[in-house]
Amino acid sequence: NVQVTYNGKTYDAEVPIKWVMPSDYFTYTVLDSNAKTIAITGINTKYTSPEVLYIPSEYNGYKVVQVAGNTSSSSKKLANISNVKTVEIEEGIEKIGNYAFYGCSSLTSIDLPDSVTSIGDSAFQNCSSLTSIDLPDSVTRIGDNAFSGCSKLESIDLSNTQITSI
Repeated sequence: NVQVTYNGKTYDAEVPIKWVMPSDYFTYTVLDSNAKTIAITGINTKYTSPEVLYIPSEYNGYKVVQVAGNTSSSSKKLANISNVKTVEIEEGIEKIGNYAFYGCSSLTSIDLPDSVTSIGDSAFQNCSSLTSIDLPDSVTRIGDNAFSGCSKLESIDLSNTQITSI
């Protein structure tokens, strides 16, 4: 509640505030309940897609080990991230799953931590605005069509990586 003064009179008013609760911001899938590991699958539908998406390595008491896409034919990318231009992924996440950022046409850059070892099939396919990605030396696998349709991506430096499968 706040007080507002208008034309010399004071009024009490309620101001609605949109809170983003850290505990229900992301959607996820439990990968191993004993090891308490999860894959982030998107943003809850009640929240607006940010321009900068920060993906933590721990969430709701679970260790985040993967950023995963959706395998349904209607929407393969992470859910509800249409406005995301930049993605920052915290150290500890090991895998960018199949279709994780598929068709994210607004995505221009992504920062992958040294803990990432695998980039899944079509992980960045059709990210037509993607201009840069730095692959950490730890990457050993790049899946089929991982960067297909990334028309603004000029180059990827693989010289220091330990890639065994493309």
